[in-house]
Amino acid sequence: MKPSEFEIDLRIARGFDYYTGVVFEMFLPNVQGSVGSGGRYDNLVGHYRKEALPGVGASIGVSRLFSALKDDIKTPSTPSQVLIVVFNESLLPYCFKVASELRNNDINVEIYSSVDKLGKQLNYANKLNIPLVLLCGEDEEKKNKVTIKDMRSGKQKVVSFSKASKEVSKLLS
Repeated sequence: MKPSEFEIDLRIARGFDYYTGVVFEMFLPNVQGSVGSGGRYDNLVGHYRKEALPGVGASIGVSRLFSALKDDIKTPSTPSQVLIVVFNESLLPYCFKVASELRNNDINVEIYSSVDKLGKQLNYANKLNIPLVLLCGEDEEKKNKVTIKDMRSGKQKVVSFSKASKEVSKLLS
């Protein structure tokens, strides 16, 4: 954490009399109220045992924390600009070759993590707002080409492997 993310406030007073030292509260940006708090207490355990055991304790406001996380999840986004769909495992080497070429040209590429129906993979791209999908099927591999589908317009275009990076860059700009 950066020093700018911490603030010392000597006015904080917890409402419990068992705190005997430093108290703290944790906040998240754009969340009203603290998401966690706690402090030091020297005598609390002594109420239940014969020996004095000093301690530090903390609690987390789970409902506020989950609410903040839920708000972040509402607008999924990804740094990926391109999703390469996977038709079958035998095509993975070609998918990796295409991904490597695009990455070498500073294009953020994601390869779909499993072999699923095309519709499911396209829905994944839509859900994460990935603007372009590359189809690298058996025909594309044989002809050393890729099919570029623009998820924003629905249009698609077949280009040679050697021109894929240039065409993707053009569509992204």
